[in-house]
Amino acid sequence: MAAQAQAFGERSHEVVVQLASRFFTPEATQLVQNFYGANYRNLLIADANWTAVNNQRPGNESRLALHYTWFEEGDTEFEPARHCPQARCSVGAVLAAERVLANPSHTRAQRMEAFRALLHYMGDLHDPMNAGFAHDRGGRDTIVVATDLRRVDLYTVWQTELFDYFTGRPFEIANAWFRDITPAQRAQWSAGTPQEWVWETHVLARDVVYPLVDTAGGWNAIYRVRALPLYEEQLKKAAVRLADRMNSVAATLSAVGAL
Repeated sequence: MAAQAQAFGERSHEVVVQLASRFFTPEATQLVQNFYGANYRNLLIADANWTAVNNQRPGNESRLALHYTWFEEGDTEFEPARHCPQARCSVGAVLAAERVLANPSHTRAQRMEAFRALLHYMGDLHDPMNAGFAHDRGGRDTIVVATDLRRVDLYTVWQTELFDYFTGRPFEIANAWFRDITPAQRAQWSAGTPQEWVWETHVLARDVVYPLVDTAGGWNAIYRVRALPLYEEQLKKAAVRLADRMNSVAATLSAVGAL
């Protein structure tokens, strides 16, 4: 069941990585600098979508499943055997990337690839469409009518079209959101595991994102007004959780003198 590798859209992933970097501990910042050097910020943002581009290259088609974790109607929780066979889903991708990144016995190239993967897959984990339903391939087969009478799939709405209503470039958006996020929100969002987070994202898709198509009557201003705050919160959660996992990996490496 192949699908496009991209989730949330390139700009959204750039916002997640930019925002996450604002929450890195000194140890996590050092880990990033080990890969990119002192002037790491631009290179870091440029790599936000490296994994998606790499996975779309000929011969890498089997990696596309790593971008999503899809569910069936009636599911009540994330079950690894059903939703992530052989760890081939966004949850498995995040956990695998963390293991390689945290293991200094791997080569620098292997750990660099794992780092890039973690940057991207953490965003995918919070995309309601990439935690949506298998029967419509995460919104790709659900067609909605836009205000201008275009027919567009729900996946595209959440991949790019919602983002168009944010103001500013990705780094400007990230800087503004950094000032908005409270310590209480960081503590709340950092709790839990990737398994719990993907289920949380699916519940959002199941209970709000899909039903809102009928409630709003299509892809229109009503849908946008309801969806934009949810979209923003998902990106913020992804950034906070990415930073938390990076900080944890860096602390582990520092403790054994491998940073």
